[in-house]
Amino acid sequence: MAPTTQQSLTPTLNILHNGMAAELCFHADCPASEASAEALMRLAKAKHLVIDRKLETRLHQIAVDFQRKPHPVRTVIAEGTPAHHGVNGRLEWLPEYDPEKRARPNLDDEDITPANYYELSAFHIVAADTHIATVHPPTSGRPGVDVYGQPTHARDGEPYELAADGSVSIDADGRVITRIAGLITFENDTLHIDPTLNVPANVDFTTGNIHFNGDVFIKGDVCDQFTIDATGDVEVHGLIEGAHIRCDGALRALGGVAGKEHAFIDVGGSVEARYLSGVNGIVKGDLTVARDMVTSEMKVHGELHAEAAVITGTDLTVAGPARIGVLGAPAGIATTLRVGFVPRLTDLINQIGPTIEKMEFLIDDLRRKLQHLSDQYHMNREKKFLQRQVSLNETITRLETKLDRARNTLDDLCLRFDRQCVIRLEAVKAIHGGVVVEGPRWRIEFFDTVTGGTVIRRGEDGSPIVEDASGNPRDLSRFAHVVPTQVW
Repeated sequence: MAPTTQQSLTPTLNILHNGMAAELCFHADCPASEASAEALMRLAKAKHLVIDRKLETRLHQIAVDFQRKPHPVRTVIAEGTPAHHGVNGRLEWLPEYDPEKRARPNLDDEDITPANYYELSAFHIVAADTHIATVHPPTSGRPGVDVYGQPTHARDGEPYELAADGSVSIDADGRVITRIAGLITFENDTLHIDPTLNVPANVDFTTGNIHFNGDVFIKGDVCDQFTIDATGDVEVHGLIEGAHIRCDGALRALGGVAGKEHAFIDVGGSVEARYLSGVNGIVKGDLTVARDMVTSEMKVHGELHAEAAVITGTDLTVAGPARIGVLGAPAGIATTLRVGFVPRLTDLINQIGPTIEKMEFLIDDLRRKLQHLSDQYHMNREKKFLQRQVSLNETITRLETKLDRARNTLDDLCLRFDRQCVIRLEAVKAIHGGVVVEGPRWRIEFFDTVTGGTVIRRGEDGSPIVEDASGNPRDLSRFAHVVPTQVW
């Protein structure tokens, strides 16, 4: 082993980590004079370290320990204060709107019950004026100090740049607020609320029910027992099974509806369908059917366009003109078509009419009782019979006043009905036996097939007029019975 030189025994002070630490080293055989507190302090000053009470105490303790028992020393005697770099700005999502998280929980989760499987949505859908996220600003860096007492540089955080369009706004506190309702789309730091929901496949357990403020476009089917509820239009490219569809706009059922008598639609606009089977519902606009309509029950507030379709086994009410290819079937399947329906007015008239009849019957019954009391009074001259007559007369007067009001209301409704009622039914090819066409206060019951174009419209007196496609009168006596009714 090489002999230890005097120079190698001298304490050394190494500056580490770019001036952030000072390490003192010396051998166990270091002369005591070189390892004294004064000598170590001179060494620290020679290296231009910051001399403070803490360093003085540290060097004194090292010297005392070495004088008591010489030993090798290798220890850090001074450390700088590290700089703290600023934190970059960031986007923090509210948990329920975070696109990175699954919108639809795992069906194996213990807190998911079979009753709510259908309501587990696969989409991050949000209402307008909703706080969905917060943009946090960056923080400033805090400089450090090295062992020489010199400041060290600290970087400031970079601001987070969120690319957003007019579908969201960011307030002074960084809160991201939706300005419209729709689907949250977020990619490459770009945020957009899409007012249209595009479903690339079927609506089933992978998507859950759809509740959306806007238009919904579905590339696949809508499976049994699922619900579509939209404030805009709904377009389904596949088949609608026994599902519930409600929308404020139009419905386009491009693949048709095979409802298995469980489908229900409530449409604020018009409906276009390839075909309808086993469907109940209300259409507040026009209904257009390309092919068939079977075993369904529908009320249409607008027109019916089904000139190439066969409508059979169906209970259909139409407010406007109706054009149908074939009505009914050769087998005589019961099919009912109500024409001349006026939304709200028809129902009100049909409610008030029976009410008036009940009031008339009640008044007649009370008058008979009044006559009986009068006879009793003339026979017995008892005061109690006279008092009952007075009370009964007052009741009859009140009822007659209500009856007059009801009759006036009915007359007014009937006048409005006559102004708004539109009846024009055109069967392009045939009307089969088993079909019943109902109009206001009449019904046509077909017992045999009428071929060729047939048009049924309302005459000035409200009775039905039947013509061929050229407008010539057509005698239906060999094919149908015309029956007067009290139903509007």
